[in-house]
Amino acid sequence: MISKASSVVSSILLTMPLLAVSGCVSGEEVSSVSGLSLLREGDALFHQNEHDKALAAYLLAIKTAAGEEDDSVQAAGMSQVALIYALRSDEVRARQSLDRADELAQPGDPEGWGRYLLARGAFERDQGQTGAALQTYEELFEFSATHKLHGRAAQAAHMGTLITTGEDRVVWAKRGVETAETSGRSTWSASAWLALAWIFEDLGQNEDALQAFVTARSFAGRTSSDDAVMQADWALAHGLRMAGDLDRARELAQRTLARATTAYQFSGTDSGIGYPDYAIWVAQCQRELAELDVEEEQLESALERFVEARRYFLLAGLKERAPESLALLERRIDVVRHQAVD
Repeated sequence: MISKASSVVSSILLTMPLLAVSGCVSGEEVSSVSGLSLLREGDALFHQNEHDKALAAYLLAIKTAAGEEDDSVQAAGMSQVALIYALRSDEVRARQSLDRADELAQPGDPEGWGRYLLARGAFERDQGQTGAALQTYEELFEFSATHKLHGRAAQAAHMGTLITTGEDRVVWAKRGVETAETSGRSTWSASAWLALAWIFEDLGQNEDALQAFVTARSFAGRTSSDDAVMQADWALAHGLRMAGDLDRARELAQRTLARATTAYQFSGTDSGIGYPDYAIWVAQCQRELAELDVEEEQLESALERFVEARRYFLLAGLKERAPESLALLERRIDVVRHQAVD
C-alpha cells in the first residue's frame, strides 16, 4: 500500500517550472541562468524525489545567487540543501548547511525564512528532538499563515501530524484542512481531507474517516485532475469497506479500476508503459478488491488480485519510490497464499 503521507505531500508541495538545467547545461549557458531559476529547477526535481539532482541544482543556485548578491535565494537554497541532508540523516552536513542558512535567512524574507524553518524542523525531528521540532512547526505554521504562504502552512500542519499522537494529530490535520480551504485550491483541499481521513482511520474512528473521505471526493470532483479523482474514489472505496459497506465499496472499486486501467492504457508509450500514477490507482483498486474477496472468503480470487496489484505497483515504480509499501503488500500476499493453501 502506498504510504498515506505520500498522497498529502504530493498535493502541498508548490508547483515550480522545470527548466532542465541541472547536469545538462554548459558553463556558458549557466552564466545566463539566474539563481532563482536554478532554485526552481531544484524544487521541481525535489518534488519528483530526484534528491541527488535537486541537490546539484540547489548548490548551483547558491553559487549563482552569491554572484548576484541575492541573499534570499542563497538562504532558500541553503535551507533546501539542509533539508535534503536531514532527510538522509546526514547530521554533519545537515547541521553545517542549517547553520549557514540561519546566517542568511531573515524573517523579513518570508520565502527564505519559511524554508529555513522547514529545514530546521526536519533536522530536529531527525535528531529525535520532537518537542523542539513541534515548536518549530508551530512557528512555521503561524508565520506562513500570517504571510499567506498557504503551501508552506500546509506543510507545517502535515509535519505536525507526523510527530504527534492521538487527538493531537487530528488537531494538526484540521489545521491543514483549514489552510487548504483558505487557499481556494480544490486539489489541496482534497488531499488535506484525505490526510484527515487516514488519521481518523488510524485512531479507529471509521465513521469519521468515511465522512472525511466523502468530503475529499467532493473537492477532488471540483478539480480538472483525473489523477485526483481516481485517488479520491479509491480512498472512498477503502473507507466504505472499513465502515462495513462492502457492496458499495466493491461497486466503487470496480468502477474506479476500470477507469484507471483505461487511463493507464491510453497514456502508454510505444513500449506499452503508461503514466505511473495511473498504475498506482489500478494497483490500489486491485488491492482493495482483493481485501473484499478476503472478507467474503474468496481466497483464490483475492490472491490473483493481490498479485495483479503487485504487478502494477512495480509498473508504477514503487520498488524505488516506496519499497516499504511494496514490502507490506508482499507480506500480505504471503499471508493470503498460506490461508488459501490451508
